[in-house]
Order: sequence, then C-alpha cells, then structure tokens
Amino acid sequence: MELNIVAVSIDQQRCDAKYRKVLSENYYLFNDRVIVNDDNRIVLNPDYKNNSWYFGKNINVQAIVGPNGSGKSSLLELMYRIINNFSALIERGMKRNAAWKLLFVDKLYAELYYVQDGYLYCISCRGNDVFFLSDYHKEQYFSASTYSYGQSRVNKLMVTEMAQLAERLHYTIVTNYSLQSLVSSDYQDETSLAPDANGVFAPEQEGTVWISHLYHKNDGYLTPIVLNPFRDKLGNIDIVTEHRLTIYRLSALMLFYRNRKGFFDDYKLNDIQYSFSLQTVYEKYQIREINDDQYKSAVLDVEHFVPEHPKSVMSILLSEMGFSNIRLGNDIMRASALYLVYKILNIASKYPSYTEFDQWSLRRFDETVSSKDDLMSLGKLVDKILKDKSHITIKVIQVRNLLEIIRKKGTAPLEKESFSIDEYLSLLDEPVVKGRNKLFNIMYTLPPSFFIPTLTIKNPNKNGDTIDVAKLSSGERQLLYTLSTYVYHIRNLLSIPKDRVAYRHISLILDEAEICFHPEYQRLFVSRLLYMIKSLNLNLHCAYNIILSTHSPFILSDMPRENILYLDGGEAQKREDFIRPLAANISDILYQSFFLKNGFIGEWARTRINEILQKKDCWEQLSSDEQRFINEIGDDYVRKQIKRHLGEEEQ
Repeated sequence: MELNIVAVSIDQQRCDAKYRKVLSENYYLFNDRVIVNDDNRIVLNPDYKNNSWYFGKNINVQAIVGPNGSGKSSLLELMYRIINNFSALIERGMKRNAAWKLLFVDKLYAELYYVQDGYLYCISCRGNDVFFLSDYHKEQYFSASTYSYGQSRVNKLMVTEMAQLAERLHYTIVTNYSLQSLVSSDYQDETSLAPDANGVFAPEQEGTVWISHLYHKNDGYLTPIVLNPFRDKLGNIDIVTEHRLTIYRLSALMLFYRNRKGFFDDYKLNDIQYSFSLQTVYEKYQIREINDDQYKSAVLDVEHFVPEHPKSVMSILLSEMGFSNIRLGNDIMRASALYLVYKILNIASKYPSYTEFDQWSLRRFDETVSSKDDLMSLGKLVDKILKDKSHITIKVIQVRNLLEIIRKKGTAPLEKESFSIDEYLSLLDEPVVKGRNKLFNIMYTLPPSFFIPTLTIKNPNKNGDTIDVAKLSSGERQLLYTLSTYVYHIRNLLSIPKDRVAYRHISLILDEAEICFHPEYQRLFVSRLLYMIKSLNLNLHCAYNIILSTHSPFILSDMPRENILYLDGGEAQKREDFIRPLAANISDILYQSFFLKNGFIGEWARTRINEILQKKDCWEQLSSDEQRFINEIGDDYVRKQIKRHLGEEEQ
C-alpha cells in the first residue's frame, strides 16, 4: 500500500490572493515522486527511486522547511481548503445531525495531487466546481448544481457511493498547537458559502467561517479531514478539556506498553486510579438547562422512574440490552443506567450510519412508547449497536462490562474513594465483546467515563519515582498530546468496517511539529512517531503519509533530500542546491537547509563582534570589557582567529 502527497498547484491568475499569500509559483512538488512534464502537467516520475523501505512498511515521511513567512503554513492551508471544498460538495444533502454542515470557500482555484497504490490522483477546485481526476483519465465532476458519479448525474451522492469513493481518497489528520495558527477570526475576510441540496450557494448567515466547521464535527469520520486541537467558535483551545481527553486516550496506550518497550522516554505505567462522578452523567442530560419537571425528575429519580414506567424509552432500551431487572439502588447503578441510555440515544441521533434511527434523541428518553413500529425501531437500534464493533460503540461496551461486574459481584468493590485499574480488571472476568486488535481490547476493558482517571507513571532510571501526568513539563505533555491524538484518530478510523465510509490511507500533517520540544525531543520525534505506529501494528492494513512542517535540523536529519520541499519567499528551491540532510552534521543543516545566510550564532553576539573588528585595529585598543567579551567566545576557532586578527596570540 502507498500514500504519497506529492504536489499542490495554484492558478495564480484566478485563485484569490488571500489564499495564495506569498505563494507565487504554479507548482509545488513535495518530493520526487512526480515531475512537471513538457506539457506543463504533473505526471509520475519514471526515474523515481522507491525509498519506502527506509521508514517502514506502508509509511512515507516528508518535510517542508523554510524561514518564517516563506509560505509553509499557507501551502498546508491551501490543502485544507481543497479537501474542505471537495467534501462540502460530495456531502451536500447528507444528514449531519451532530456536525456543522461544511462551508464552501469561494474563488479557490488550486489542486492537490497524491499517489495512492501506484495511481496518481488529483482533487481540482475550479471556483464552484470540483473535479476528481486520476491518471488513467477517469473523471468525476461535482458542481454547485449537480453531481456526476460514474456516467450518471444525480442530485446528491449516497453514502454507499461515498464509501466507494473513499477507497480512492485519504483521511487527513492535522495537528497545530501554535496559538496563532488556524484561529477562526483570521479567516473572516474569506467568503464562506453554504451549498444547499438544490445547488444554491449562499453566504453563511451564522457568522462562522469554513475552518470552524472542520473542528465542529461528529460525523463518524465521513469528512476526510479533522483539525486538532479542538477550537471553539472564537478559535480558543480549552486546555483543561484537552488534558482530560489526553488522560483518557493515554490510559489505553500506557496499558498497552506496560509490558512492552515504551514509546515515551523510559516512563512506564505506575497506576491509573479512578474516582466516581455522578455529576458527570447528569451533565450529559444537561438537566440544569431544562425546565421540564418530568424530564428532571426522570433523571434525578431514575431509581423509581424505570420500574414505574416500563414502556418508557429508557426502560425499553435497558431491557433490550439485557438489563430488564436492573436495580438502581445506589449512585453507581443509577449512573450506569443513565449513561448507557445516553450513549445509545446519542449514537442514534448523531452518526450518519444510524440515520434510520435519528428520531430517537436524548430528549425522548422519558417518553412512553406505545406503537409497534416504535418498539420495533428501538429493538433494531439496540441490535445494530450490539453488532457494531467500531469506535462508535466503545463506551457502550465499557458500561455493559461494568453492569456485568455489578450483576455478578455487586457495587461494593467500587464504592470507595478510588480504585486502581488492576482492581477493576480483576473484577472483569471476560469482556462482553472482543475487538480485532489488542489496543481495542484494552479500550473495552476500561471503566466508563463517569469514573475519572488519574494517571501516574514511573521512570526506572530515577529510582522508580512516580509522577502524575498532570505534573509533567510542557514539552513532555506536548509530546503525549500529539502522539495520543494520532493514535486516537487512527484507531477509530481503522475500526470502521468497509461497508461504511472507511479510509485505509491516512495523511498526518504536523504543522510546527517541534513546538515546546527540547532539541533531544526533536531528535527523537520522528523515531518515536514511527515506533508508535509500528508497535501498535497500525501500518499493517493502512498506508500513511506524514508531512512535518518544521524549523528543526534534528527532524530534517531523518529525511532523504528527495522528500523535502524547501521554500524561501514563497518560491520552491531546487533540492540539488542543498546538502543531503540525512544523518548530516546538524551545523551544516542549520547553515544551509534553514537559510541562515548570516551564520548561526546569535545576532546580538555577531553584531558586537563586527563592531569591535570594524572600530579597533589591535588588541591593546580594546577596553577590558571588550577583551573579556572576546575571551568568552565559546567557539575556539572563531575566538583564536579574532584574536590573531587583532595581533593577540592565545596562549
């Protein structure tokens, strides 16, 4: 399998200058997989030397480098716009109950090229029209008014047709933790259009811009791009929520690596302690915002509501799940029942693969069901969820496992201030469902999310000292945020069965990859990322293309030169003009590959040295402070040459 993001082309005459920014060329080639031929077309390079062996099975890694303002992020954002516009048209008319409808970027004339399993594909945005092209000349055309799928033109693309199309597409996972990047307000001057089912493009009325809608998604990975970390409508990152999500995602990862070589320095899992929170479940029902007394009573007094209302949606769902005789005599039981019903109705009302059940929202959980059709619908809903082995149902399985523990052993082992993961696992005889890989099986065995985890790790090289993950340094936490985010999304994508919209080619884009990283973390980063993918077997049935936009020579030293796009002032530079960075001397990479035309010592020190050499002819003319300054120069060669120039030989 192969995925290789190879080029972006820009129609410099028609593409809006707001999107192009400093980018002034027609073609930007990310690597040597393709060339521009004599007809000015991008084609596969007949002289391409396959280096896929270097990074590992089904993995390709490449980099974009250049000074600040050279166009690195502008180029990546063009890619996001292209994927967004393509998605906005092919998903127009599809139900997106829990996701914001995608907005269309006006006046975009640009193309994204990629090679997938040996074929060259192109997503071409030409104003209100989008073309999907392949190198064997089959073409699909999506316009403002109609779709063309194969030879037929239809009003909208069906989910089954989208699933077929996904086989030739890739899913893009973006991370950019720079506070100045991808902020919604920076895109307010771009016209965002809302395409409707009748082919009408109208300006977005809610005041949001296209990029906001790539964060606000809960679509079962239908739209082939997601931006991380999540930002709200104003572009703010909730760091507290980000940390909470990271702890949840890390729990399974640290358990996976507990008896294996670690992916994070020498740290190993010490323990995960869980504390119960009934309020977490109440917040799912948002009872504080609802004035309906019956609804509130059903939530707060669920112990009596269920037996007194056997025909309610909640009671029927619990019965269909096999818990008809459940006794809700304590808070853990009440939380389990409420959470299980919440997850079932949440799945029904949100996910595109469950649109036939989207009439069942959480707001109806206390409603009495009397019709045969409604009873049958709820039964089919539960049956489908029980058969679903994708990421959508993980939390349902977790709470079912908990209820099985309670059925056999009661709640007493869990009714204390906190309990450890090993205590919990000892109560779980056998998960009610087994997944297709070890990481998924671990996810199934975790307690439901109304048990709040505290994760501690230990470093065997420091006498086994333990530390709460929340107390790690910003760089250490940043590394964990990044790695756990990718594992989370990849794991979810691979869980989706192929009869749905299932992507098996994944593009990872790390813009400003080294933020917060010490040079040693930068040096290790590519190796860590690759080790994580391979050790979790994520590359066995999926192909990856990893793009790192970076200022780090340590990251660049892991790259073949053919996999690097050099940018300066918005222009692509010839690779042949640069040294081969692979395992090269870091100083040489800094000097040339990062365009340090004035050397690579601090500008203040460089300026002071020049001032001294321009004004003074000999060592004796220097003041004592200036002589001390020269003597402090750390580079022996530079210091000796300066002193020799001033007639002072160093002893």
